[in-house]
Amino acid sequence: MRRWMWGALGALLLVVLGLSVLLPGLRAPEEDGAVSPLDALGLLLQEEDGALVVLAVMENSPADRCGIQPGDTLLALDDTPLSGIAGLDALLLERADTGDRMTLRVLRLDSSLSLTLRLP
Repeated sequence: MRRWMWGALGALLLVVLGLSVLLPGLRAPEEDGAVSPLDALGLLLQEEDGALVVLAVMENSPADRCGIQPGDTLLALDDTPLSGIAGLDALLLERADTGDRMTLRVLRLDSSLSLTLRLP
């Protein structure tokens, strides 16, 4: 119930505050029907001055399984610094294949953590 409530609150924040969203199925697929790897991660993100802050994580998503938590700031993917949602999307499209494992560095409170993300 708590995760559902967070998801509902996250959706409300999206509508009211105009936040950036990255949840499966919310962006239109590409013209050829392909879905971006970013869309399948299961994250609700807000871009703050180029930093990617996690607002919510969908249960059983790749982001959830690798340990990403609300409040984390995404810093780097495979040692490449992240700058904005468009940058993360481009990096995933360039480097990622289904089933790939990538190292995601996040800032949680005052600690930098390395998490292993497996792409769907």
